[in-house]
Amino acid sequence: MFLATIFMLLSLLTFGLTVIGFIKPSIVLKNKEMKGKRLRIGASGMLSCFVLLILSAIFAPEQDIHPEEENKNQPHTTCASASQEQAKNQPKEQAPKASSDNKAENAKPVVTIYDSAAKSIEETKNFSTEDGTLKVISPNEFVLIRQLPEFNAPQAIEDLFMTNVVFMLLDTFAHTKLDELTLHFKTKYVKSPYIKPEGKLPDLSKYQITVHAKRKDVLAFLQTHYQINSFDELTDQSDVMNGVPVGELKGTVPSEKFEKIYYGSGKDGKKKAWALINTFKVK
Repeated sequence: MFLATIFMLLSLLTFGLTVIGFIKPSIVLKNKEMKGKRLRIGASGMLSCFVLLILSAIFAPEQDIHPEEENKNQPHTTCASASQEQAKNQPKEQAPKASSDNKAENAKPVVTIYDSAAKSIEETKNFSTEDGTLKVISPNEFVLIRQLPEFNAPQAIEDLFMTNVVFMLLDTFAHTKLDELTLHFKTKYVKSPYIKPEGKLPDLSKYQITVHAKRKDVLAFLQTHYQINSFDELTDQSDVMNGVPVGELKGTVPSEKFEKIYYGSGKDGKKKAWALINTFKVK
């Protein structure tokens, strides 16, 4: 390395003197009568530079000339390569094996299950222990107080009652592990600043009912009348519902199948919904 540096410096010095001598030969050669001074100075100078460059190349260390090739030959010690090497060395028997049972379990939708029926009921936002519309008698028996504005629309009141009862019965089973459930429905009017009653209000006595059902019996009814084989089918597991993202509500919102049941949609929809209520109504 030292000799190569010396030869390189000498070649640069020679090249500089050659250029100066070629421009003004009198600096290098004092003999004014000598002919062809520029040609001789240029030829000798260029030859000296060429020789010195060759010598510097010869004495230059090989690793200095081709550092990239040396880097290529060196082993890589990055984290990625280390992890790849470790993965190669692991026994093949350690790799997890997929089974049909695992696939079925992974494909099973995750339904939100509450540890108490009271939490499940309050999550619907229709009833609450704070405002007194939900009263807990036992872990599987509740009083639900329905509040209606004072309006004279008998059919609307009846349809709303049907929707409430079917929804609360099925939704509570869908989001709990209860084997048996009792719901006491109480309905009463509440004054509203936006609605003024016209004429006599409909009698609400027929909307004070109790439904008592066992989980297996409700599921049997769904299988017979709606071809639904699991309560999981009542819950929407997709990321969107009716084209709208559900976000954190995924696993709790009612599925389209469930909507058709409690709304009484389709042919004989309301008839089947009332049949569900009357089947489990305590007489």
